[in-house]
Amino acid sequence: MPSATNTAKTSAERMRDHRRRMREKGYVQKTIWVPDMRNAEVRERYAHAAKTLASLGLSDDDAAWLAHSEANLNQIWAEEDGDPEPR
Repeated sequence: MPSATNTAKTSAERMRDHRRRMREKGYVQKTIWVPDMRNAEVRERYAHAAKTLASLGLSDDDAAWLAHSEANLNQIWAEEDGDPEPR
């Protein structure tokens, strides 16, 4: 009977196998960069952009969506920072 050390896979082998299985399922691996919303400067830029968009005379539905999205993001950010109240 082979020992556990002879049959154990390395992390590289496990990752290779995982990627192979995903390709067989029709997936492709992509790497993307997304804004770090934990960064206060990034949050400020997004808040400014949201306010700018809101001032463009969008439809009521679009403006409501932006306001709702900003409120939700502010709540999430406050919770992540340990603040009891949203910004």
